[in-house]
Amino acid sequence: MRSIHDLEPQLAANRRYWTGWAGVGGADEPDADVPIYRTDIPHSLLNGVLRIRNQSLDQAVETAKQRLAGSVWRWWVGADSDAGTADGLLALGATQFADLPIMAVDVTKLAPSTTRPS
Repeated sequence: MRSIHDLEPQLAANRRYWTGWAGVGGADEPDADVPIYRTDIPHSLLNGVLRIRNQSLDQAVETAKQRLAGSVWRWWVGADSDAGTADGLLALGATQFADLPIMAVDVTKLAPSTTRPS
């Protein structure tokens, strides 16, 4: 990454983080067009779809429903998803859960810690 303003490497790292929760065989490749991950832990953060690109939304929704059936899950929509994904999901009956900012800091420019020994 050349700059903290380079969004794609940050989104790629995010996809790798969430698919890592699924363990072996429980997730698609993080860079897939529709990466789906499933842990079977009943928490929506730990099962879901991380983006969609280069595929019809209808097809991706059907795949997600099949692969995530019986689990609690969510669909992440970010800058790495095809344009119109959020509106398309809402039109299909999805409910927006949150609107999260993407934040980054250059750790090489942080001031040294001032913690005191306990």
